[in-house]
Parts: sequence; C-alpha cells; structure tokens
Amino acid sequence: NNDWGRDIIQTQDGNYVVTGTWNDDGWNSTAALRKYDSNGELMWMNNYNNSTANESYEIIETSDGDLVFAGYSGTQHGDYKWFMVKTDSDGNIEWSLVEESPNNNNDWARDVVQTDDGNYVVTGTWNDDGWNSKAALRKYNSSGELMWAYNYSSSVANEAYEILETDEGDLVFAGYSGTQHGDYKFFIVKTDADGNQIWKKAKSSIGDAILYSLCEAPDGGYVAAVNRVGIEKQGSKKIEFCSSNNPVIPINAGVFTIFFLILRIVAFSFSISENSILFILV
Repeated sequence: NNDWGRDIIQTQDGNYVVTGTWNDDGWNSTAALRKYDSNGELMWMNNYNNSTANESYEIIETSDGDLVFAGYSGTQHGDYKWFMVKTDSDGNIEWSLVEESPNNNNDWARDVVQTDDGNYVVTGTWNDDGWNSKAALRKYNSSGELMWAYNYSSSVANEAYEILETDEGDLVFAGYSGTQHGDYKFFIVKTDADGNQIWKKAKSSIGDAILYSLCEAPDGGYVAAVNRVGIEKQGSKKIEFCSSNNPVIPINAGVFTIFFLILRIVAFSFSISENSILFILV
C-alpha cells in the first residue's frame, strides 16, 4: 500500500517528527506520526483515524513540547471532514476533533499555527461541493474548543494552504481563488488576531497559479512559493504583495515557472532568512 510524508519538523530535543499518510490502499488510510532521532533511526510511530480515510498535511510542536497536526478524515473519495489532533511528545492522543460543514460537503485543514496566546489557528478549505468552496480560518483554545470561525472568498472556489502569525499578532494565509477546476489566481488574505479581514488580494497569472507556502520577510512584507501551470511564454513578470506602509517583497514567479516547465518541480515549502531563501522542492 501507499505511504507518504507531508511535513517534517525538528523538535526541541533535536530529533525529527514526520507527518503524513500511512497504509493507503485507495480506500482506507491512516494519518501518521513518525519520530526519528538525529541519525534517522525510528524512535516511535503512531497512526490516527476517525473514519476509513485519514490524512495529515501539517504538524507543529507546541510551546510545551506537544504535537498538533491537521488534515482530514472521511472516505477516500469524498465526505472529507476537518481533522485536528493534539498529542503529547510521544505521540499519545490528548484530544482530537472532527468538524464538518452543512450538507455533507467536503472540508479539510491544511495548516496550523500556535498563536502567541497559546491557542491554535487552523486554515484550509470549507464547504466544498465540487464547484464552490471557501478558504477558512478556525481558532481553537488549548483544549481544542472552537473560539471563532470565518470563511473568506474572492471568487466561487477558494482554498488556503498556509498560514502565519505576524510579529504584531495578525494572521496571513495564502492559497488560490478562482473556479474549482481552473482559472486559479494567487490569493492572500490578512486578518487581525480575531479573524477580521484587514485586506485581501487575488491576482491573475499567465496560466493557473496557487500559493503553497508563505513567509514573513525581514522588512515586514511577505514571500510565497508559487506553482504556475499551463504557461506557454514567460517574461519578467513579478507577482507582488505587500503589507500596508511596507516595501514590496517581489515574488519572482519566473523562477518557479522555469522549475515547473523544465524540471516539473513544484515548490511546496520554503524558509527565508535575511539574505537567502531555502526551498523544499518536490
């Protein structure tokens, strides 16, 4: 059967935890955590499920050394539900939650952050009926109880892939907005700490475009990793987002386009330092 890792973090003890999907036979699967020491030796492994098909997309280590991951639970070909699990540092469940939108539509969580107040904000997709969907933010307290929930859109189909908390305590997420089966536009939204929208931007590209990963730049702007599809010609076009009253940080989509057209590589995650950007390419 199929197994794959989606995300990896280094924990406070210097080891590594990987999350993803385990033992997928096309109909059944479990969300997985695997912990490895600094030499790559397996320390422990645990699987998690609430239904027949379960996947984990993103994991974080909390300030007290516990683990939280987000994904979906449902059936392999539909009926996805928002899925979030908190474990101790050894992978033992402390709490888990499953939430769903009305009418048995699909919902899935893509990313999670622990905010400065010790709670959690999760982003993903909400109420997807195959044609219409909303990008979502949902905030939970340290016990997994829902504090607030908001949906965001710029077109009929909207998805969020990554979220960050800014130095000021605001929230920024990135993804796409367009139609469910094409015409994807870069989509980025900034909210205050309570999920109230401050601004949103959706920009067209040559071909479809999705923002997969997001970082706050040293001067207060934002840089995102981009996948652009269906491009025939690439010029010097730059996709630019900026926070109010801060210098623009350019997203040079041409770099990603060259990767995609020549090597068929997609940048899913990256980190940024003062003078460099590190990409994780798949």
